[in-house]
Amino acid sequence: TIPNGVDLDVFNPRFRSGGWRHHIAGKKNKTIILSVSRLAWEKDLMTLVETYRLLQANKINSVLTIAGTGPAHEALKNLMPKAKFLGFLQKKDLRTAYASSDMFLFPSSTETFGNVTVEAMASGLVPIVADAGGSKTIVQNRTNGLLSKPKNSQDFYKNILLLLKNKNLKNQLAETAIKHAKKYSWDKVLNLLFKKYEE
Repeated sequence: TIPNGVDLDVFNPRFRSGGWRHHIAGKKNKTIILSVSRLAWEKDLMTLVETYRLLQANKINSVLTIAGTGPAHEALKNLMPKAKFLGFLQKKDLRTAYASSDMFLFPSSTETFGNVTVEAMASGLVPIVADAGGSKTIVQNRTNGLLSKPKNSQDFYKNILLLLKNKNLKNQLAETAIKHAKKYSWDKVLNLLFKKYEE
């Protein structure tokens, strides 16, 4: 199969912004956990809510930040009052959000590919994703990200803690994630497509 491509000039760690981080996390230097998704319940958003509740209950110094919109938007705001909702972001704002966050949380187990995961990786984020669907074809556990049991908030929470407690592992996975994302550059994807046509 031919994967989707990602524009590596757009999604890149160089767009990290201290100003954006301060706007989201304030002076307390909280860990910014980003989720980018259409806000529809079939994206396993209850797993996101339950993971948020675990972070809150255990007083983890973090802020869950959500980019995207959809039918579940208002309900999610009520369920996660301390999360930051960014709404729909244009490409320029989205690239800043990716590059300026600390980790990427994506619980959806129904993706066929998962463009957002590759965009996050290209931006230097460690993806914490469901071990299902398109996500598990992109992420290799403990190599370029972390796989979590689908619909299991405890497992997603455990993986967040693993990165928080182990900075070396986090940096190593981020580095490998960036390298892996380069496989999805448009040049490589189009070359693959032309090869298939030639065959």
